[in-house]
Amino acid sequence: MKNRTAKFEALLRPASCSQRGVFKRSTAYLARIAVILHYAPGKMLTFTRLVERLVPLIPDDIVTVENSIRVCLSNNKCFVRIPVTQNVIKRNHWKLDSNQITAKMAHRHFKGILQLFPELASKVE
Repeated sequence: MKNRTAKFEALLRPASCSQRGVFKRSTAYLARIAVILHYAPGKMLTFTRLVERLVPLIPDDIVTVENSIRVCLSNNKCFVRIPVTQNVIKRNHWKLDSNQITAKMAHRHFKGILQLFPELASKVE
């Protein structure tokens, strides 16, 4: 687990282009969101926190990124919305359900980053 966390932290460091290359090879938002959620504390984040973590990794403007994330979260069953009510404020946390990732999704979207998701490797074979 520690080795996988170190690999993920290397991806998120805004250092060289080669470190960001792993994300560029898997250009799908689905895979990027899945990686961010997989390594988040408690394996879930609010939409705002998710956007904050993805914006440095994607060269598009923030409005485009937000809309793409919304579409991806809403249209894929592997992302689960968890409603949370704190006092009067209603928020949703988003969580990755890796059991809902099909073989087709794993092959299309996760092929370049399967080392971060060893449980999906059997689906791609």
